[in-house]
Amino acid sequence: MVCTSANGRFLPPMMIFPYRKTPSFNPLEGFPQASFEITPNGWITGEVFLSWLRDVFLKEVQSVKKPLVLFVDSHASHTALIETSDLCREHNIVLYCLKSHASHILQPIDLAFIGSVKVHWEKEVRKYMQENGEAVTVRTFAKVLKPAWEAAAVPENGFKGFASSGIHPFNPKRVLGSEKLCPSLTFHKPAPTETIDAPPTEGTSTEQQQTAEKDNIVSLFEKLRELTDESFRTMVARYLTEGILELEGQKYKVQCQLLTATVSGQRAESTTMSTSAFISTENSTQLDPIADVL
Repeated sequence: MVCTSANGRFLPPMMIFPYRKTPSFNPLEGFPQASFEITPNGWITGEVFLSWLRDVFLKEVQSVKKPLVLFVDSHASHTALIETSDLCREHNIVLYCLKSHASHILQPIDLAFIGSVKVHWEKEVRKYMQENGEAVTVRTFAKVLKPAWEAAAVPENGFKGFASSGIHPFNPKRVLGSEKLCPSLTFHKPAPTETIDAPPTEGTSTEQQQTAEKDNIVSLFEKLRELTDESFRTMVARYLTEGILELEGQKYKVQCQLLTATVSGQRAESTTMSTSAFISTENSTQLDPIADVL
């Protein structure tokens, strides 16, 4: 797991190893600054996310002004345990789940750091194999990862990730205007060359619905920026207790889960990594992004 801030500060990573019992060797040899957890298959679980939240994240944000908004993807590990919800509520943290299958346009870590660390990781693996004549194993993983991590975990990648996601500086057009939201050419249908009279249909067209949804998102973002610090706290408090996000008498449907209706014990089964971000209200006019986590 990786955590970075909009000002480019990276927290030490947490690695997940595929073991049922703690291995006899030191999995962090060569990279003692990192931390590690074990699961039977090496995938992230609700327990692992809770451990990282409690032992790493909360310690790093003790001095940060509350409330914090912690952005995560919709992976099941983030909503698997009710204890995670209780811990967030206790420390005045709002856990906000980003839309599914949108990491390529919304998640800061995915937009900058991941591509960079992959390049440096491949370089370090080749170097290790040339110097030692053997492949990287779980015993040497941390040692090989460290130089790749140090090369990729730089402030520039933190800045770039938040800017590309439109979170900070605040710019919804970075997402709504992205070519990544355009339909695939495979399914794109050119406009007809002839006008064909068709019977009237009821309801709203898909294009009109999409336009309305985009306008609604932009309107919500703009109103959030205009909130005073006190109004923001009141809104968050109601959202935590009632699950309602309401501004100026209008209720918004937000792609968000706050863990208030989760099932204890549910486990993640599809991926080994996840992404999150947290934001602090530093002044009365703008949300100040602090960090992003993967």
